[in-house]
Amino acid sequence: MPKISYHNNVSDGYLIDKIFNNLIENGYDNYIKQNKYIDQLVKKFLFFRIKSPDVYFEIYIQDLDNETIQLIETYTQECKTAHQKYLKLNWIFIEVISRIEKQAEPQIISNNINEDVIVWLKSSLNEIRETVSLKWRFAS
Repeated sequence: MPKISYHNNVSDGYLIDKIFNNLIENGYDNYIKQNKYIDQLVKKFLFFRIKSPDVYFEIYIQDLDNETIQLIETYTQECKTAHQKYLKLNWIFIEVISRIEKQAEPQIISNNINEDVIVWLKSSLNEIRETVSLKWRFAS
């Protein structure tokens, strides 16, 4: 049976679920008529793949509810600096972005008709965790 990891009484899995659900539920953009996080991943995916140094996955604080923000604060309460918090949250947000990628996958693949590119994209999608590590940030 897998061991559940807790940090300051917050389960990693619960925190990942809360953040993901907040971003999917609160991330709908009326202007583009879809979820801005899915749209962002579709637009930035190739830049992540080529490891562009100036491309980040942006998470808007206003899309997180108060309970989720409190959970993040509790999860990182023993960290002394903002950089320590970022490093501790990195794998949490890698998992969140990976879940968003699964939602964006059909759009990413449908943007291409070349069979060779589609095969490459599918293998690249499986490597999303490596490509977005330390490539996310909070935005307001």
